[in-house]
Amino acid sequence: MAKADKSNEQHAQSLEQYRKTWAASLERYQKFMETSSPYLKTWAASLELYQKVLETNQSYLKPWTDFMEQYQKMIDTSFRPHSDRPSKE
Repeated sequence: MAKADKSNEQHAQSLEQYRKTWAASLERYQKFMETSSPYLKTWAASLELYQKVLETNQSYLKPWTDFMEQYQKMIDTSFRPHSDRPSKE
C-alpha cells in the first residue's frame, strides 16, 4: 500500500509540475501576443490593401492577357512550317 501511495504522490507532483510549466508557457505566449499586436495590425492592414490592389488590377490584366493570347496565336501561325498550315483551296 505504501508503494501505491508513493506512486500516486509522484504522479501528483508530476502533474503539478506539468501544470506550472503549461501556465508559464501560456503566460509567455500571451505577453508575446500583446507585444506583437501593433505589428500584426499593420501586417493585416497591408494584406488587406494588397488584396484590394489585386482586385483592382484584374480589370487591367484581362485585356493584357487577351492580347498576349492573340499575339501567341499569331506568332505560332506565322512561324509554323508551310507543311503544317492548312491548305487554302
